This record gives sequence, structure tokens and C-alpha cells, in this order.
Amino acid sequence: MVYLVHGSDAYKVHECVQGLIAKLVPEAEREFGMEVIDGATTTAEAASGVIRQTAEAVRTGSFLGNTKTVWVKGAAFLAPRRGDAVDDEDDDEDGEESTSSLKAMLDYLAKVVQEEIPDGHTLIISAADVAMGLGFVKTLQAMEKKGTAKLMAFEALDPARAYSDAEAIALARQEAKRHGRALSEETAEAFIARIGTDSYRIVSELDKLLTYAEGRDPSPEDVLAIVSLGRESQAWDLLDAFGGRNLPEAVAILHRLLEADVAPIFLVMQLVTRANDLLVIQDSLQRRLAAAGGGGFRWRDDLPPDLQESVKDLQKRFNPAAKHSFAVSKLIKQAANFKRLDLRRARHVFMTAHERIVSVSVDAASLLEIALVSALT
Repeated sequence: MVYLVHGSDAYKVHECVQGLIAKLVPEAEREFGMEVIDGATTTAEAASGVIRQTAEAVRTGSFLGNTKTVWVKGAAFLAPRRGDAVDDEDDDEDGEESTSSLKAMLDYLAKVVQEEIPDGHTLIISAADVAMGLGFVKTLQAMEKKGTAKLMAFEALDPARAYSDAEAIALARQEAKRHGRALSEETAEAFIARIGTDSYRIVSELDKLLTYAEGRDPSPEDVLAIVSLGRESQAWDLLDAFGGRNLPEAVAILHRLLEADVAPIFLVMQLVTRANDLLVIQDSLQRRLAAAGGGGFRWRDDLPPDLQESVKDLQKRFNPAAKHSFAVSKLIKQAANFKRLDLRRARHVFMTAHERIVSVSVDAASLLEIALVSALT
């Protein structure tokens, strides 16, 4: 039996594969009755190697006898490619040769899955994107009509719409529960705040977090210790140090991020946004245009018409009332660390640094550090 599980909703793809594995391979038999192959290749040669490895694995018996499951995880060789080439660095002649070689390997795998998979053996292939016109995929579609293959697609309802914080937190807690563990609301909030709302990162980073916790329910401290920052959250610690008015910590974090090749232009844009968020929250609360309580932020119902229109014009990620309680509660506390004039000055300093970085030839890293020091002194 062959399963092809694919789609842009990485969480649901992963969840489906895990459900198949749970049904096909008892946990006690996974060490010897299951083989996982990494399909995330970037060259035609590597893709051909994975296909060859897959064919050999699914035909070879396991130590347990008659049953075996092979999972090809993230099969990049099924994705649409420019000119059917896998490696953009190939020249035209090499690219044509690579494409021909890859097609031949896919034809070979199609023959194996049609004719050479032993009874009791199962092949699972998962992928984010699949070129449905590939001959191999058409082979699986023909097999599906005979009951020897199954294709399952999980596309995001709106690929342009990211998960909200609340949806991402629910996904993380649901996935942890499936593993027999529990994420408290506080831990789940810290987890999503650190990695962002991408479903693939939720799944992969949660696996790492649960392993680190060694059988117990993870804590917020575990999140900080082991979970990697997502791209949209790479500046999170820096922004918190700025919001806490902790200059030594902010400079140390900035150096660490720059050493990790995080772009200064990205960091200064995040600092502009944080200064603006704090200013909006502080100004709104001081003018009694909004109320804060229970970690949340709510605009008054009786705002004047012009202010109601201004609030409507705020995009979701700039509107404090649209932020998750975990994030907005931190912003409210941080806003209290500044006077309004301090925040206006900090925002101006960061905006000026941003303009200079993009408009003149400067040492962007040094300019950003000077701006950070100026904003906090």
C-alpha cells in the first residue's frame, strides 16, 4: 500500500502521517519495523539518491518479518520545478541531464510501487507541494482506483492567511495532547510567541520541546531554553530588552543576533514597530481611550467617530486589541517603563536609523547599535 499525503497545511499533513504510523506500526515495533527517509533534497543527484533509497527500503524486509513501513518525509523531488530542473546552479546541458536522470528514477520508483512492494509493506510519502502532472503521481492515481494507493491533500483554506495566535496556540496544545503531554496556556503562549504561527515550525519545534522535557509537561522555562526563534520572532528577546529599558542586555542580544547574520534592516524595522506599539498603548490608556485588564486590551465602545475610524484603519498586527493576551500584557507592562516623550524620541531614533541604512552606504550594524544606545539613554 502506498500513501501520498501532501498540501500547504503542514500541520494537518504531519497529523495525518502520524495517524497512519500509529495505525500501521505499534510503538514497540518502530525501532525495527519502520524506516524514515529524509526527502528534503535540493539537487537532482540527491533526489535520485533518495528515490533509490526509498525503492530499496520498501522492498527489503524488516527484522520483524512480514510487516514494514517506510516514510519518505518532505519529498521535495515531487514538487513543481522550473523547467523540471532541480538545481538552479546547473548549466543548461547539466540541467537537462539531471532532469532526465530524475525522471528515469521516478519511473523506476513507479515500477517498484506497482509491482515489487511485498505484502505487508507500506510506503508513506509526505510533501508540501506536488506536481500532479508527474508520471509517478499519475501512477499512484491509477493505483488508487484499484485500492492499492491513497492520495490525501490538506491545503490551507486560505494560503495567504497565517494562523492567528489563538489558532496556533490551539494547534500546539492539540499536538502535545496527541503525544500524551499537556501544554499549559502560559507555556503554549510562550511557545507561539517565540516561534511564530507557521504550522510546520509548530510541529517540528514541539517535537524538540517534548523531547527536552523528558516525559514531563513542558514549562515556559523549557521553551526559553530549547525552542529556536522563528524568523518573525528573531528580534523578540531584543525587543523585550528594549521594552524593559535594559541597555546592557539589549546590546548583548544585538551582538548575538548580528553574529548570527540577522539583518540589521530587519532588526531596526522591528524596533520601530515595538516603539510604535508601546506608544499607541501608553497614549490610549493615558487618554482613557481604552482599558486594560486580565492581560487584555479593549477600546472603549463610545469612542468619537473619528477615533473609531482610526482604530478600524489599524491593521491587525498593529492593533493592541487584536493581539493575544500574552503578547499585549507584556506590551502594557513595557509601556509603563517609558514616558511618552521617551517613546517618541526612541521611535524617531529608530526611524532615522532605518532611513540611513537603506539610503546611504554605512556600517549598518554599528549604526543600529548607536541608535539602540541613544534610544535607551
